[in-house]
Amino acid sequence: MNIQPLKESDLPAVIELIDQCEELTMERGSIYWIFGRFLNKTSFVAKDGDQIAGILLGLLPAGEDTGFIHELGVLEKYRKQGIATALIDHFAEAVKSLGGERIALTTLHNNERAVQFYENRGFASKEITKLGQPRIWYYRAI
Repeated sequence: MNIQPLKESDLPAVIELIDQCEELTMERGSIYWIFGRFLNKTSFVAKDGDQIAGILLGLLPAGEDTGFIHELGVLEKYRKQGIATALIDHFAEAVKSLGGERIALTTLHNNERAVQFYENRGFASKEITKLGQPRIWYYRAI
């Protein structure tokens, strides 16, 4: 598996992957273009040959010390192969190289697979409300 920065040319395959991962939320195409065009130092794809097997769309806001994972997904046939962990590791290294000190994300309480995944990888958590919806904020020092 090859982890590399997201490129604009990857976006059609990224959108297709998001559409195939039921736990991911499809957004306007321009959101993905922003990640591919302006946030590609903190956004990554995992490729198996030409096939995009996984994605991590992340950012480190200017003046902040916490990199935020906006979206993380792996196609079902590639799951349980360490791809999501490798994507997080690449993101953490990118955030650290840009001066960040931690990484974070949110997920819903009922996303049991994600909850277990983040807890098994050393993320701490706290309860938050995001846009009126209860969520779990996961964070980890890098």
